[in-house]
Amino acid sequence: MSTRENMLGPGAETGAATAPESATQRRQGSALLRAMYVTAGTALVAIGVIGIWVPGLPTTPFLLLAAWCYARSSERLYNWLLAHPQLGPPVQTFIRERAVSLRVKIFSIVFTWAMMGGLAWMHLHRPWLAALHLSLAVIQTSVMLVLKTARPARGRD
Repeated sequence: MSTRENMLGPGAETGAATAPESATQRRQGSALLRAMYVTAGTALVAIGVIGIWVPGLPTTPFLLLAAWCYARSSERLYNWLLAHPQLGPPVQTFIRERAVSLRVKIFSIVFTWAMMGGLAWMHLHRPWLAALHLSLAVIQTSVMLVLKTARPARGRD
């Protein structure tokens, strides 16, 4: 075995590409850690589902975080989330395009500023806390503006 093959892995001498790390390999962690990811993912899906009916509670960010947790813990739950007829499309769009719909962006920014602005106003007697709330709103807005905007699917957005 050559030095190059030792450094780059099997097939390096022939120029063959080595397979990327599989999902199963990524999930090789302690059972406790996987259980924590499954629990967190399930809680995030529950919050996302509640967000479907509760005005002002966003759904997509919670589903994206749930998908992230499931990808690190349970292939079955990850596939279930992606295949779900109502919950899967926004997650699939983000995975496919690394983008969020314009509707989600606008709603997220407006909701964040309404909530963080209200919290900052309530904490004017603690300027450091008011500044923290407004700083978090700036960070969230920056993230939303940096993310690509998904092209609307036919019949949606």
